[in-house]
Amino acid sequence: MESDNPSADIIVNRIVKDPSLIPVRYVYDMYADDIVFNKPTQGYLRVQAGEAIDISGSVNMDEDIRSQVVGFQLTKFQNGDYQTSGKKTVVQMNENREFSGSVAINEPGNYLINILSPDVFAGGMTSPYGSTKWAEIAVEVMPKGK
Repeated sequence: MESDNPSADIIVNRIVKDPSLIPVRYVYDMYADDIVFNKPTQGYLRVQAGEAIDISGSVNMDEDIRSQVVGFQLTKFQNGDYQTSGKKTVVQMNENREFSGSVAINEPGNYLINILSPDVFAGGMTSPYGSTKWAEIAVEVMPKGK
């Protein structure tokens, strides 16, 4: 029996010819003032499996910051969506609120590196402070030697 409501999943594969033209994607435009990146300067990277991806910059906000760390959380595109992959990488900020760290991805695929804020006022009654996603960097990981 045929269904009156057929459905299908559509997955669009992004092909980026020149990654240098893709900016870092901020969750909200205002976050571009809160965090500035020295590396990478682009929002789409094409790397080989196992290659270190350096991430550095500075946090420029006047709000009450409750932690001196920035987080990098990897998500991998699988089963039609981005899913958390591995543990969060936490990097310490110095006295000038500058940070520097790296992430290496060993399996080929499509990933997002989610850039997480230090603990800031996020609202809520029980735990008003927390880390929020500020930005993301798309990464296409190629097999070694490709």
